[in-house]
Amino acid sequence: MIGKRPVFFTLLVMGALFWGELGAKPLGPVPVGAVANLQFHKAPEFVLGEAIELTFVLRNGGPLPLKAQTGGDYRATGFPTRYKFDVVDDAGLKAEPTVWFDMGGIIGAPHEVEPLREYREQLVLQNYVRIDHPGEYLVKVHHDFGWKATPERPYPVAEARIKVVLPSAEEAGRRVQALARKNDHLQSSQLGQYWNSPPFVLMIHPIYLPALEQAAAGGCLQAFEGIHRIRNTDATRALARLLESDQPEVASAAALFLAKRLPVPNWKERPLRTLQGFTTPGGEQELYEHRYWVPELDVTVTKTARKMITRSEPDAVGRAAHLLGRLGRWRMRSW
Repeated sequence: MIGKRPVFFTLLVMGALFWGELGAKPLGPVPVGAVANLQFHKAPEFVLGEAIELTFVLRNGGPLPLKAQTGGDYRATGFPTRYKFDVVDDAGLKAEPTVWFDMGGIIGAPHEVEPLREYREQLVLQNYVRIDHPGEYLVKVHHDFGWKATPERPYPVAEARIKVVLPSAEEAGRRVQALARKNDHLQSSQLGQYWNSPPFVLMIHPIYLPALEQAAAGGCLQAFEGIHRIRNTDATRALARLLESDQPEVASAAALFLAKRLPVPNWKERPLRTLQGFTTPGGEQELYEHRYWVPELDVTVTKTARKMITRSEPDAVGRAAHLLGRLGRWRMRSW
């Protein structure tokens, strides 16, 4: 009997390879009367590190029913990827797009929206852009819905302003502690996977680092996902300290994410992984290599990783070996 996983994977691959045939079909020009707006699940002021939840509302203000195609939206990511976000802060800085691994889309029937009715979809802003500093942001969102835009009939764009404030160190600590208490224990093998998105991945500001390190040291493996996404050398040093943990799972997780921060041997960015031209960058690792490593840590990390090799836990041994291999290539290149 064929297992469910191989069949599911085959469907995903077929959806990716035959996107042109199975994806959303053109539905004609943008319908007359199609308008969009954004509704936020709380007042449009958010704390940096929390999920910014919103609802995209497509309203049919025209005289006839309209069809909106969303088939192929999710593409194995867990959220609809065909929404386009343009987010700019009050200084005019555009928010960096969030990366994900796109597995292709599957066909779906279009939604029919009657006159004066709405199609609504709940979204999380950080699935699309990286919000890593406080400030006021102008958020613009649109979706093609299978339509063809023209200068006279462009896609309806929903627009809103939000404010993102920085928590105090004490508040950041309380937020991390609350998550660490209620989140389920994560298997070490699940760490670092693109489909793993615990709430800690939103805590990417350095103000969260002390609390995240403390939570990780206490055995909350999900906290590593937050440390990994903090873009400074302090996060690298925190991972090096966690590598020395007496808890095998903690040390193993630290080895995994330290290896992701090591420079690539040729000092170049990895090429973006593509599949039929529909794949976005393949994960956070490409953003960290050769930017946030601390060369002074080479000797300490090597010594600790060598000790891990003698352990009996397969995950710890495998990740320590990988880390040592990456360290060796990095040191050879730097000579």
